[in-house]
Amino acid sequence: MIESGNLADGGELMADPFQRRLRVVSVVCLVAYFALQLVFFFKTVALPMGGRNPNITMWAVHALPLLLFLPGMLRGDYRSYTWLAFAILLYFLLAVEGMFAPDASHYYSVTLVLVIVLFTSSTLLIRWKGLQHKWRQGMPVKTPDRKVNHD
Repeated sequence: MIESGNLADGGELMADPFQRRLRVVSVVCLVAYFALQLVFFFKTVALPMGGRNPNITMWAVHALPLLLFLPGMLRGDYRSYTWLAFAILLYFLLAVEGMFAPDASHYYSVTLVLVIVLFTSSTLLIRWKGLQHKWRQGMPVKTPDRKVNHD
């Protein structure tokens, strides 16, 4: 359950217990990110809501703030995911507000689901990246793939 460093009892080097989970959650995060960008594109340019004309400016208002985080996300920089988690909360508020509007469309519910997935996956990535860093430094941490020993 609790590891001290990255050496097993016999002194051999252990595999990184966080690597698989970090890889999965970063893929989930990127898929939700690009899906959200796609929803913004369809909502404002390709199939605008309420019979409106396509509006590139509104797409830019929705999509460009999130594009600031993309380079760091692709590098795997956990600080970018931290700031993304803060910024995505604004999109959460807008999606919830839009769902209760009289002319609400399905775009708001899809946006809300994607925002929740993006927020959750980015916070999981931040947490596991911090634990991985501690584990690599040799500090005792609870690893995700260890079962509790009931002796």
